[in-house]
Amino acid sequence: MQTSAQQIIPKSIQEEGFIALSHYPELNETPITFKFKRQIKKSTMLAQPDFRSLFAPRERRRYKVLISEKIVISGTEFLTREIPEKVMIGRNLKSINLSVANLRNVIQRERTLPSELHATAISIGQGYLKLEGNMNLVKQIPDMDITLSLQDADAVALNDFTKHYAGIDFESGQFEVFG
Repeated sequence: MQTSAQQIIPKSIQEEGFIALSHYPELNETPITFKFKRQIKKSTMLAQPDFRSLFAPRERRRYKVLISEKIVISGTEFLTREIPEKVMIGRNLKSINLSVANLRNVIQRERTLPSELHATAISIGQGYLKLEGNMNLVKQIPDMDITLSLQDADAVALNDFTKHYAGIDFESGQFEVFG
């Protein structure tokens, strides 16, 4: 897990930070400082340009990633520094397109699953992720029929994730999954 000296990451999350940055080689020369912050309103993480570099050309800007010291999930408070590594290592998606229609079921009431969901994104390894389905979220117990596919992802780019969660290490190839 290589990164340049441009990134500053607190020791308690350094490994996770390097894993996250390894998926974005285009940021190797971009100065990024990761910092813990007592509280971030309505979020657990916030990435933004450093204000002093905001007026510099884009290629010379510096960025900071603020990480909340505490996370509240279902009313329980957790310290970010104590969250297990497998939870901190996220799944990265780019170019997300999402379309949801008829969530309140105001049209086509006669249909069992009247709300439509369509989403696409580019995954780690430049794979094409597609999520489609129909749902009824206003029912007392919501119903849904969802399909998911990931196609043409570079298997080697998924190694940090697959090694950590499944103990699998790819040498080459494409990764695809359908469900």
